[in-house]
Amino acid sequence: MFLNKQKIAILGLYLVIIVIFTACTDITSPSKPPIFPDGHIFQVENSSDWEDAIIGINRSGNEKSYTIYISSDFSIPGKSGWSSYTFNDLQDIKINIIAETEKTITLTKAGCLLSINENQDVYMENINVCSDVNTNGHYSIYVKGSLEMKNGSLSSTTNYIVGFLGAGGVRVINGNFLMSGNATMIGNDFGIFTSGNATIQIRDNASISGGTWGIYMEDSTTLDMYNNASIFNNSRGLSADLNSQVTMYDNSSFYENIVQGVYIGRNSSFIMKDESSVLRNTGWWGGGVHLGSGSNFTMQDNAIISNNSGTAAGGIFIERGCNFTMKDNATISGNYAEWGGGGIRAENISQGDTHIRILGGVIYGNDEGHLSNTSANSGAALFRRMTATITYGPLGIEHQLLPHTDGHDDFSDNTIRVINGVLFE
Repeated sequence: MFLNKQKIAILGLYLVIIVIFTACTDITSPSKPPIFPDGHIFQVENSSDWEDAIIGINRSGNEKSYTIYISSDFSIPGKSGWSSYTFNDLQDIKINIIAETEKTITLTKAGCLLSINENQDVYMENINVCSDVNTNGHYSIYVKGSLEMKNGSLSSTTNYIVGFLGAGGVRVINGNFLMSGNATMIGNDFGIFTSGNATIQIRDNASISGGTWGIYMEDSTTLDMYNNASIFNNSRGLSADLNSQVTMYDNSSFYENIVQGVYIGRNSSFIMKDESSVLRNTGWWGGGVHLGSGSNFTMQDNAIISNNSGTAAGGIFIERGCNFTMKDNATISGNYAEWGGGGIRAENISQGDTHIRILGGVIYGNDEGHLSNTSANSGAALFRRMTATITYGPLGIEHQLLPHTDGHDDFSDNTIRVINGVLFE
């Protein structure tokens, strides 16, 4: 059947109307935001790219791994703190934040760059985070999950403390934090502040310096320092309290901290082994190490405490029901105290019994040249006040070590050297 000219004209008019309507009107359904597949790489050159990457990851679901590749320095406002998690409540995700060479992200507003929730794993490599604006209670990174920082730095110049909220580099609660491969923290009030069963590792030349506290840890936190890790040139190197555990080995060191080297507090433990060292620190109660409130300290292998100075003790100040064990070739040398106890000062000044066991090693006296421990008062090597127990010999077959007496104080200015449980005077 053939159409006449009138029907053809009407049909043509309808087609023209449809074309015009289609051109002027979006009749398709709105497109959905993209869901990024596992393994996707986000390219980030600026703060807008960074925000897009975070939004994209949050939209894409659990049990995935992503890479955020930083190709340029950029600035971004800090985000509100602890509970505003960067990746929300995503579970079992792995985020790699990397740069080929070091790139810097500068926070322009008080707050954090990252807040990492439980069951979230973040790896950072060659990333510098600089905060010149963080103040009371703000940290650059919060960790409840897991964070590894390789190379790069966390730095600040204007953090300060009001009360004890602090401000600084990384705040860890019940999480895991690893510094490795020349990673640094510089100039934070707290380099690391931890609580609640946190686990910290500092290794492979990583360091914390130039702050008020290198590390403040409590509530059953565990710290391992090894392979040339160091904490230096802070006001206080380390404070470990409330059932915390610290182990340093493989050439790790605390040095040149100016108010205190190491404080081991209530029911906490400290182990120095291999060639680990506490060097050239200053302080009031023990320039090198202060043991308080039922703490335990073991020096073994070739560990050394040397050239520290303090008012009440130079190398180690021991109090309040503590246990100190020295063995193998451990050495205490070159320390200075104003009051007495250049090497060690022990005071059983409150509850509990203090016990010093010298199973091996040497505490130098005041006639050993550059190795000499010295004191402006009594006890170049060792000073004991009140009822602290001091023994030497093989564990379980120990003998009382009774230095010279001065009323209720006992002290020794001579070198105390024990080899295989045998005392050499």
